[in-house]
Formats: sequence, structure tokens, C-alpha cells
Amino acid sequence: MLFTSIGCHFLNLYQKENPIILKGGKPVDLRKHLMFIRIPGAGKSTLLNLLYDMIPLDLKEEGQVRFENFITEAGFSGTRREFGGTVKEYPGLAKQCDKGFIIVEEFSSILESFSTSHSSSFEQTLLLALDSGKIIKTMATGTIEEETAMTFACGIQPIKMANASSGMMRRFLLEFYLPNIKTMDMIRKKSRKSCLASLPVMGLSVCMMNLDFALYAFSRWSVGTRKFKKI
Repeated sequence: MLFTSIGCHFLNLYQKENPIILKGGKPVDLRKHLMFIRIPGAGKSTLLNLLYDMIPLDLKEEGQVRFENFITEAGFSGTRREFGGTVKEYPGLAKQCDKGFIIVEEFSSILESFSTSHSSSFEQTLLLALDSGKIIKTMATGTIEEETAMTFACGIQPIKMANASSGMMRRFLLEFYLPNIKTMDMIRKKSRKSCLASLPVMGLSVCMMNLDFALYAFSRWSVGTRKFKKI
């Protein structure tokens, strides 16, 4: 899925400039947005971080890749504000990353924002951007009309999918993974070993997939000598 999404993303960028696949005389949008549906601790964050690592460095240096925890409608599509009779437009993430990737660790936070007053039309805005790459938003200060070729990737827990519409889910390439108890125990053991192995090299910044273990490890960390004491 990761290779498919990244490959289709760059093929779509080429398609915008040199149309090779047409439908009704118009270039077909080839993007494959990703959604990983997994229970807590089953690797959603790991996969999203892996996707981030696989994206070419030049896109990251250009600010075309964003890893977000929460996005509002204005943060995604942008907004227009008036100051002293002058209207200024502030681009959102969709425009800032119009040739890159937007990665959201927990998509349920966006689903919850659909019911808030400040993001009441966010769902339709997001659907249009995922489907056709168009951003259209009308406000009292004017209308925002932009195009984006960003690819969207996110994770969500199965229990939190109840608020997702069928129209929203159809825009994504879905991966549903529900491990059994034995597999989950193996994942936890692997994550703890990975956490322990990373501490002497990068402090406490990598693979902290188990908070209890991370806090315990931190309590055994010698700040003065920068050495990890065996547990």
C-alpha cells in the first residue's frame, strides 16, 4: 500500500503536466489516499512514520510533507480575513502541500470536527479535495478556489469509524488489520525490544510505543553520564 500510494502520487504529478490517462477528455486523478484501520498498539503510527520516511527528502525540505495530529477546516482549506478594508488570504495545508503529503495520525479527530460550528462544512471540502483535488470555500470575505495534488494518509481505530460516512471511506485505499491475542503479545514484545535498543542511540525520542515502559526506562536513565543502566 505504501509503495502504491507513493508511486501513484508521483505518477499523478506527471499526469497533471503530461496527461496520459484520460476520461472524458480530462486527466484522471491517480492519487491513492491511505487509511490504516487498526486497534491501539497494532502499528498505525509505525506505518505512518514508515510512509513519512519513504517520501523523498526534497519534498520534506520544500515543506510539502506535514505530519499533523488535528486539522480544522480553515487549517486545511485556508481562510480570508479583512484588516482595515484589505482582505488577505491565508493558504491552508491543502495548498501548502499541493504536491506533497498530509499525514494525520488519528483521523477520528477530524471526524469529530465535522460536528463543530467552525468546521461544519469541512467534510464536503475534504471530500472534494480527496476526489478531484479542488478546494472551493465561500465566505463573507470572498471565495477560495484552489487546486491541490496532495495525497492524504491517516490512521483510525475500528471503534471510532462509526462517524465516518460511506462517501468518505470510498475516497481511501483501506487497510483493516485486527490481530489476535497471540499476535498482539508479539507486537508488544517487539515494540519493547525496539524501544530498549533505541535508547542508547537516540535518547528517548524513538519507538516509544509503550508509555509505561518508556516512563520506567526514563527513571533508569542516567542524565549525567548519558548511559543507560540495565534493567
